Amino acid sequence: MSLTTNLWAHPIFGNANIRGVFVERNIVDCMIRTEISLAQAQAEIGVLPGEAAQEIARLTAESIPVAA
Repeated sequence: MSLTTNLWAHPIFGNANIRGVFVERNIVDCMIRTEISLAQAQAEIGVLPGEAAQEIARLTAESIPVAA
């Protein structure tokens, strides 16, 4: 089962345009951007090495496999 199967297809979430925001690729992209921000903040305060934060910042939604 995918992240968005059934849950976001419910009419309570609006029309097809609004539901399009919740497609798996967009969800994964938001997760990655969150992880990048966290890594950068942790590097700033010395919890994470700067090199590790830079490596995490190279991630893109396209680099993470998502079931179709």
